[in-house]
Amino acid sequence: MLLPRLEVVECGKMKILGTQLDPPIHPPLFLVEKVIPKLQHLTLDSDYIAMISDGQFSRSLFHEIKAFQVHGHGAKSIDFRISFLERFYTLENLTISCHEIKELFCTEGDTGNEEKYAGTLSTIRNLKLVALNNLKDYLWKQDVQVDHILPKLETLEVHDCYNLISLGSSSASFQNLTTLDVWNCEAMKYLDTCLAVQGMA
Repeated sequence: MLLPRLEVVECGKMKILGTQLDPPIHPPLFLVEKVIPKLQHLTLDSDYIAMISDGQFSRSLFHEIKAFQVHGHGAKSIDFRISFLERFYTLENLTISCHEIKELFCTEGDTGNEEKYAGTLSTIRNLKLVALNNLKDYLWKQDVQVDHILPKLETLEVHDCYNLISLGSSSASFQNLTTLDVWNCEAMKYLDTCLAVQGMA
């Protein structure tokens, strides 16, 4: 029986995911090497993202995943790096929530190389950002060609990002964008200056 969906968030001391190298005294419920290659939907919190980032796993493990959700622990979260998504070759739906991300396409430790991001995120059709309160002013820098990074983006949802004043550069234009949902972003002032919005008019 295949397990198509797995959500591992704030499980406390219960070990849901582990590796074949873990000691057998307290075995995990699932082994990364066996369960992840069969998944299409995966949700992980900061702890398990750190575990996978530190592990020597084959990137082929993640090739079938179509939807990935990153769930942080607010101020206790590690800095999620977009480069983590290089493992996903067929990702279409990405949700990032409750993380202390300061810049969407250039987190601390990443180079901000647009070509790298373009290769990593080029398959994404739906992007949802929730409660990213360290994102200040813009989702992306003014000089980032985000429409090249996310060329297939159809749906953009931005919820509860209290410090955002604009989506980003007015030069960003998403040809495939059909749905824009901005909700409860109290500081938002300049939604209509983005060509992503103008193109939908």
